[in-house]
Amino acid sequence: MSLQNKHGSLVVAVISSKGEYVAVAGESRNLNGTDATPANDDACKLISLGDALFFHLGSSVYGPRNDGAVWDANDMARKIYRRSASRNAHLLALKWVSQARQWFGGMTDEELQRVLSKPLGKIATGGFVTFDENGTPSVEAQDLFYDVRARRFRQTPDFDPPHPGQLVSSGRAKNLIIEFFARKSERAVHALDPTIFIGVDPEVDADVAKKSVQFAIDNSTGDEHAALHGPIDVVILRRNRTIEWVSRKPACYREDESIRRLSPAMPAINP
Repeated sequence: MSLQNKHGSLVVAVISSKGEYVAVAGESRNLNGTDATPANDDACKLISLGDALFFHLGSSVYGPRNDGAVWDANDMARKIYRRSASRNAHLLALKWVSQARQWFGGMTDEELQRVLSKPLGKIATGGFVTFDENGTPSVEAQDLFYDVRARRFRQTPDFDPPHPGQLVSSGRAKNLIIEFFARKSERAVHALDPTIFIGVDPEVDADVAKKSVQFAIDNSTGDEHAALHGPIDVVILRRNRTIEWVSRKPACYREDESIRRLSPAMPAINP
């Protein structure tokens, strides 16, 4: 049985050919887990952790469970990052999915079935974009699945970690992202100027990443089209670990400020 995910989301990351920066873009739609109808188009699915980035697929918040507990994908990422001495994206993603597994493991079978759209389905995806101690860029994400019949969780990497000069997409409409970057069609060539070189200029790559997400939104159909929408957040993480937002929803800045007031140790974030 193929693994299904009725939750929307699409994130695209472009890594500099020299490993000097990573440009990331992501859309903003949240869906209702039970019927995949649009819940809102203002989710902060791509956030700053001060000197690294976190992104998630699926709904931003789940719950409350029968015991009143709520799962917040971004809040968990912030807690993990603050408490971790490591800036390794792989280890951070493993820790995040482990916490997700523990939280969803506290759900009853009935609650889990409401979260999933299929007997075997994806619950959540969480990924980190970092530069390690050696200044090497890293983009890694982990998926959490649940098999209702076997009553068992399973976690897997969402994609093979990209190297400098490569790009990666996570979530819906991956075929359209491939079409866009490979310029496989007339519409893709029209959307992505053939004279543009990718992996050389951070501002160009940020714009291309945004255009790729918009291409997927514009050309997807059926369930995929319903799952992708909203403003596209775009950000550049540089080797010196500075974060530059190219475009971002104002509400996400306000969320940063409210979190920082609660946790003063968090570094300021430059828009």
